[in-house]
Amino acid sequence: MKSSNLLVLLILLGLGGQLSAQYSTATATRQAKLQDLAKELRERDVQDRQRVAAFARRHGIAVRRELPGGQVLELQRIAPGIGPVFYITNNIVAADTVSTDEVWPGASAGLSLDGTGMSIGEWDGGAIFADHPDLVGRVTQVDGATEVSGHSTHVAGTLIGAPSVLPDSRGMAHGAELDAYDWNSDSAEMADAASAGMLVSNHSYGVAAGWLYTGDPNPPDTWMWIGGADPAIVEDANFGYYDVESQLWDQIAFDAPYYLIVKAAGNDRTDIGPAEGEEYTVIDQDGEFVETQTAPRNPDCWPQGFDCLPTHSVAKNILTVGAVDDLPGGYSEVGGPQQVLMADFSGWGPTDDGRIKPDVVGNGMFLFSAWPDFPYYTLAAGTSMASPNVSGSLLLLQQHWENLNGTGNYLRAATLKALAIHTADEAGPAPGPDYAFGWGLLNTLSAAELISGNDGDRMLIEDALTENVTDSFAFSVTSPDAILTATLVWADPPGTPPTPSLDPTDLMLVNDLDLRISRGGNTWTPWVLDPANPQMAATTGDNFRDNVEQVRILDADTCSYTVEVSHKGNLLDSHAQQYSLLISVDSPPPSGELLVDEEFTGGMPDGWSVDTVEGVSWAINEPIADDFKLDNNTGGSGRFAMVDNNFVQSLSHLRTPALDLSAYESVVLRFGSYYYFDELETINVDVSTDGGTGWVEAWQNTLGFNHTPFRAVLDLSSFIAGEANVMLRFRFDSEGVSQGYFWQIDDIELEGFTALVSQENLPDPATFLTPADGASAVTTATDISWLPGEQAVSHDVFFGTVYPLGDGEFQVAQSGTTFDPGPLSPNTKYFWRIDEVNDHGSIKGCTWSFTTAEQHPGKIFSDGFE
Repeated sequence: MKSSNLLVLLILLGLGGQLSAQYSTATATRQAKLQDLAKELRERDVQDRQRVAAFARRHGIAVRRELPGGQVLELQRIAPGIGPVFYITNNIVAADTVSTDEVWPGASAGLSLDGTGMSIGEWDGGAIFADHPDLVGRVTQVDGATEVSGHSTHVAGTLIGAPSVLPDSRGMAHGAELDAYDWNSDSAEMADAASAGMLVSNHSYGVAAGWLYTGDPNPPDTWMWIGGADPAIVEDANFGYYDVESQLWDQIAFDAPYYLIVKAAGNDRTDIGPAEGEEYTVIDQDGEFVETQTAPRNPDCWPQGFDCLPTHSVAKNILTVGAVDDLPGGYSEVGGPQQVLMADFSGWGPTDDGRIKPDVVGNGMFLFSAWPDFPYYTLAAGTSMASPNVSGSLLLLQQHWENLNGTGNYLRAATLKALAIHTADEAGPAPGPDYAFGWGLLNTLSAAELISGNDGDRMLIEDALTENVTDSFAFSVTSPDAILTATLVWADPPGTPPTPSLDPTDLMLVNDLDLRISRGGNTWTPWVLDPANPQMAATTGDNFRDNVEQVRILDADTCSYTVEVSHKGNLLDSHAQQYSLLISVDSPPPSGELLVDEEFTGGMPDGWSVDTVEGVSWAINEPIADDFKLDNNTGGSGRFAMVDNNFVQSLSHLRTPALDLSAYESVVLRFGSYYYFDELETINVDVSTDGGTGWVEAWQNTLGFNHTPFRAVLDLSSFIAGEANVMLRFRFDSEGVSQGYFWQIDDIELEGFTALVSQENLPDPATFLTPADGASAVTTATDISWLPGEQAVSHDVFFGTVYPLGDGEFQVAQSGTTFDPGPLSPNTKYFWRIDEVNDHGSIKGCTWSFTTAEQHPGKIFSDGFE
């Protein structure tokens, strides 16, 4: 039974970064320029603090305020043409979710990474409680700040906490040290730290924009509006806007090529503002608290949740992190993208100029970490927690690189960012990036494995592109049906902020590099998104907005490809542009068979049953439109299964029929779920391997205050794969107490996956083709031929004029190694492929091409002779 006042619910893992003045890589940092910039910014900050203090005195407000849940709000400066600029901690909202625990000492990867000998920077809303037992002896408050912040301490624990009492408080880089700062004069301090060799810093705060909930129960003090006093202004222009501070952070990152700034995306997507007609406080764009109003204004991120990343979060050269829910056990390949659930508060892009932000997502839901007050640990949720979940994990990748390449050798920040993006697990409703999940969920283990295997099927390149030059890299795919991916990231020179306005579309990209993959006259282009339709899936084309480009070829042929890096126009000042390029070949995701696909359209399905021990039973309901409890709230439509408990004592099971899963190596259960929870009751999935005699709990969800639809994705392979007499049941359990409102489920899928075919005994690909790949002026009467691959018994021939070749282009299965396609058309491009076959299966060949000769007027071609 769960206690209603239980403090410890989830495991939080801290993250670390690194800071040292002795790095050999610091020689690559433009130290003098950074130090001059830091001096200028410190002078600016002194003037800003004086103006802020005078402003606060004049208006009788506190410069710094504690808000509900541990948030901190502090007035930073009065920006010309914009008004007051507040910093706000991104709510207090681990390692298992992003697979960081797999690289820790004693874990499966055998890498023993914990951040020992490394250090990370943290800028946050106050000083850290450095005497916390999880942190003691490893925190330096560099700026001398003394006002201890719970938020700062919680983030520090997520970064470097070494559990002294509770194992669940372990941080991501729990052997690392931390250089801590409050957020005052952050840009100046970052420039100084970068010039001294800092590698990674975490920033779990941002600029307050739009609606701000203060926690005061009495209007007009409950809500503040920061977007401008004119009632015609219904959206804060700071969302998506590339401002002077964004420019500064890009400048720092550009001048410090080994320094990666990791920034929380912000939590504005649930800031809906006051009820209609309710008074609120307005701050105008001249910085004056002018009046209270009741004028209607849009919720932040209106209308579809997009465009709610304020200022700093849209900088080009930083890594912006969004938040997702827990993923116990880490990302399951058979579970797929649906298993990654977006946190409802996490801010989405795009930027005003349409760039892809956030970059990646991490775990931001109720992490358990250090706290400065009794009982010295707490749960917290927000992108503030997702950011250190990522930044500390990335520090471990720098440690891994140094372990392999020698003391003082580190990856460029652009390479570290590229690693996070390139190896991220797919998330979101469609393949490729989007403006909610960015490039996907961080996978620390996959990134570490790419570093370990930087050869063969993986390549990591740090280079510089000279003006008017194209860099080319050959890369061969040897595994059939593989996925070929190339990711390009570069630290772009800072852009020029446009005049403050609502959603200016001026492009901030300065050096527009281009990534392409080509072979045989075919070219593959990068992912692109349409900022005018932010909900649309990614397509491919010319990316002229982002300083991140990725090209992916699904079902790649076993061929040699050329990866090219070039640029448009002129490079800034004709200087070479440094870039980082990752290339890898990966196995395709498994494809399965749907064993259960139930939407309850016909009521209770055949073979399903209900077993109620006490209280309310499961029933199949017809939805009642717009009813809080009786509509289908699972995300599905039509009928749904439901326990309408209404706070009585119940224990009821909805059971599937017996299933034979003996042929399947992996099994995944998916279902839509919505429940309204009280305190103690649980919703569960149980499994049986003996036809319902004995049961084992496979999943339990107790976080009932999250009253939103979600799609559960459960990898049940370890419980039921390979078993011949399996049953599943959905169990509503009030835990012996008269509590619990209702639970709905719908759209249940059970998918089974068979083992991948071993390639050990498959034939080798065919080689030594005729005509040669890319040949031109080929006679219209020609045969094609090839040298068979070793162990090949027969050959499947594909031939046609379309690419890629599909089933319609299959010609014949034959034992010979020559094929006559018949008379060919002149001046036509033909594609052909040979799949080699033996008793163990087939291996897909490379797609080759040739172009026939033109037919000149008055001339006849016959048998290849003029």
